[in-house]
Amino acid sequence: MAQGLESNVGAHAARAVLPAELVRVQRDLAVALCSSTELGVALDLILAAATRIPPIELGGVYLVSPEGDRVELVAHKNLSTAFVDAVRVYYRGSPQLDTVHSGATTIQPVLAPDGSLGPDCVAEGIRLIVAVPVLHNGRPVACLNVGSRTSDAIDSVARDALESLAAWIGGVIARIQAEEAHRAAEAKLRDLLAHLPDAIIEADPEGTIIVANRGMGDFSPEQMTGRACADLLHPENVESARQVFREVVETCSPRLVEVRDCVGQYWLTRVAPVCNEGRLRSVLLISANVTPLKRHAEALIQERESLRRIIRSQERDCRSLALSIHNQLAQQLTAVGMLLDRCLPCPSESIGDSNALLSRCRGLLHEMMPTLRRMIAGLRPLILDELGLSAAIEFLVNERQEGDGASIEYRCNLRTGRFHADIEDAAFRIVQELLRNAIRHSDSPRIVVELLEEEGSLCLSVEDFGCGFDPNGVPDDCLGLARIAAIARLFDTQLQIRSELGCGVRAEVRLPVQWPPKTS
Repeated sequence: MAQGLESNVGAHAARAVLPAELVRVQRDLAVALCSSTELGVALDLILAAATRIPPIELGGVYLVSPEGDRVELVAHKNLSTAFVDAVRVYYRGSPQLDTVHSGATTIQPVLAPDGSLGPDCVAEGIRLIVAVPVLHNGRPVACLNVGSRTSDAIDSVARDALESLAAWIGGVIARIQAEEAHRAAEAKLRDLLAHLPDAIIEADPEGTIIVANRGMGDFSPEQMTGRACADLLHPENVESARQVFREVVETCSPRLVEVRDCVGQYWLTRVAPVCNEGRLRSVLLISANVTPLKRHAEALIQERESLRRIIRSQERDCRSLALSIHNQLAQQLTAVGMLLDRCLPCPSESIGDSNALLSRCRGLLHEMMPTLRRMIAGLRPLILDELGLSAAIEFLVNERQEGDGASIEYRCNLRTGRFHADIEDAAFRIVQELLRNAIRHSDSPRIVVELLEEEGSLCLSVEDFGCGFDPNGVPDDCLGLARIAAIARLFDTQLQIRSELGCGVRAEVRLPVQWPPKTS
């Protein structure tokens, strides 16, 4: 704890300190610190002023960490390197840090168990130590530690001068620390902006560029300054970009716009107002280069269009084959049956065996017709083109009904009469495959097929109540679900399956009612 030794000033002080001289010290320091912007220089000036107060001839300034858990010596005067290294840092729980947090001046602090200043001070030849905490807004920010090798006492005038100095320099230290932190933050921000992949431009309300962190198009950041933002854009984007800029200036609300620059690069730009006390000061444009994404999206669109063409081609082939079977093979077989019918009534007994064979042929022909109809329906039911999706699914369900098999329930709630041909083709193929899987694999006594139109979507679902399966354990050679998923992806959607072993399966796909999608 502190032990004040202020007795017998005349015997211990080298000389009395005149108030006028202290005023000069403070005045000179104030003038010097007014122009100081570096903390190290300011602390050296403070120590120089402190050592002008007799008997002070050495000292150091400790800065308190932001957390308040340590102090570190950052400036010193007339001290040896060995001593500085020994007393450089003190942590929470040490007498030195306790002195700082006490906020009170301490003369000759007890630093060693034997009551002395401690071996480091003894080795340095220090006879007097004065520790003056430096506060700012009631919080310790530093500690002015000064001392003497020639005197072991300090008079009240010198003490008051040190305390007055400490009270004044607290604000100076806090100001310079704040300025240095601000400069460091600005430098860090500039470095960050310089390495950002995004382009950041500040423009005045008229659209003239004030500053830019990186070049755009054929212009470097230096060349962009003073130019109009419109100079950076492709001619086709200038007017729309100006309109967005005007909206931001007039409404002080941010906007998001995609533009193309003068060399063909695409930028997704957030146009944001910069306001001060409710008044627009400037406009900030933060642009991300989306050219690779744009190219990828265009390639994806081309790929999807290519797949759609393939599917349309397959559907045309199926339609052509179905018509060929219907118009040629089926009719020819019907004609054969009619001819055979004419041969059967022959009264001659010599052709009895022939009549039996002809009768058998007619029976075979009659048996072939349902098979041909199923083949036509499997390829593509003509009813899909003639009456639409709902009728085609109903036809499919009726064709799949089996006497001893599952009971298939068909539910339909559609507001749209006919959908785009691509949607109807895809929906039919999806339901056809899902129904085939349910009949073949579910062992379910009941299957529900549902078509539901809601919120701009056409919901297709097939649900069974059979054995179920693990969707994650489907073998790679099961292509039915893979085909359905591929069709769904063409329309920016996906196949949803809810299934557990022993609890049945519900498979669902949502297709868009509006197709092709509207472009903005």
